[in-house]
Amino acid sequence: MSPFLKSLPILLAIIGFGVLLRVFALTSYGVERLDFGDAQDYLTTARIVCEGQPYPERGTLPFFRAPGFPFFLAATTLCELDSPVLAKAIVLLADGLTIGLIGLLAGCLWRTNATVLIAAGLAAIHPFFIVQSVDLRSEPVFTIFFLMALLGLLGKSRAYR
Repeated sequence: MSPFLKSLPILLAIIGFGVLLRVFALTSYGVERLDFGDAQDYLTTARIVCEGQPYPERGTLPFFRAPGFPFFLAATTLCELDSPVLAKAIVLLADGLTIGLIGLLAGCLWRTNATVLIAAGLAAIHPFFIVQSVDLRSEPVFTIFFLMALLGLLGKSRAYR
């Protein structure tokens, strides 16, 4: 049995704790509050996508934004973008998934239950992960895809051994 499955109940508890910690941080920060420079543009672009209009050529700031994130917001909120609360909740839950993926990656690399739980525990309380989940940022979603790519590459490399 893999380290992930052996420690699944404790891992789920760690993920739950991490999500609760993020909910506390979000409510302390403000569920309606948008301070991150790109957050309002992400919501506006997601609304534009939901209305079937062409993707805007530029936002309010003169630098690059993650172009797929508004599509993610539009799809996961089912175009309910009147308030940032639902979008923030989805980003927060995505960051909770990151906790489990980090634990899974550690388990695949070191193949012990302890590494699964330690890595997930550290991800659950890591200040950077918590802070990035309280505003609308693309990083939690990027991190999920990045970790899945690493797990996929690791799985492929182990298949050839």
